[in-house]
Amino acid sequence: MGCTEFYSFLDKLEHHNSKQWMDNHREDYHMAKKWFLQWLKDVDIALQQQFKGYHKTNAKSAINRINNNRKYHPEKPTYKNHFSANLDKASNNAEFVIHLGTDISFIAGGFYRPTSEMLKKIRKRIDTEGAIFKAILNKPSFKNKFGKLHDIHPLKTVPRGYSMTHPYIDLLRHNSYIVMKTFTREEVCSTDFISQVVTIYDEMKEFRAFLKDAVIND
Repeated sequence: MGCTEFYSFLDKLEHHNSKQWMDNHREDYHMAKKWFLQWLKDVDIALQQQFKGYHKTNAKSAINRINNNRKYHPEKPTYKNHFSANLDKASNNAEFVIHLGTDISFIAGGFYRPTSEMLKKIRKRIDTEGAIFKAILNKPSFKNKFGKLHDIHPLKTVPRGYSMTHPYIDLLRHNSYIVMKTFTREEVCSTDFISQVVTIYDEMKEFRAFLKDAVIND
């Protein structure tokens, strides 16, 4: 199976989303998963070779389940319409997520809905070193790749202990600290996509390091 067939399987899964269909196409699922795992291994090797601080991550431990958790979200379909994984996994490390799906494919980094304690630490670091964080976010190459922080359910008021007139109130309102770069299927399936992943990882390094340092040191 190649990249095109991988996406084709996801299209069919999304259209026929049921346990019965999956049971009848279990071999196709395993082939798609095998392709994704091998691709993750290749990405992991490329990142190890390029970045000394990269944390080697086993593909099988990096990949996320394709089943939706319907216990808490019964409205969701049985299966996800994507494969995803979190590489560079280490304690307190900001996430580095690769998501390949029918509706969207992207690479994202940062903290998605961190714990209240982690969020408190991140806000404390922004309070004291917001200028550094803004400089990272406003770096031309960074903005060109990711645009701005994703507003995932930001506060409508202000966090407790901070003023509306705080110079970095726009950053303090976030409940998640995530940047993301989307890709078309054609880009994902291109021969140079792994090199693009390496470039994205490199551009995210300062951003993820700032968040990690906040969680560890504050």
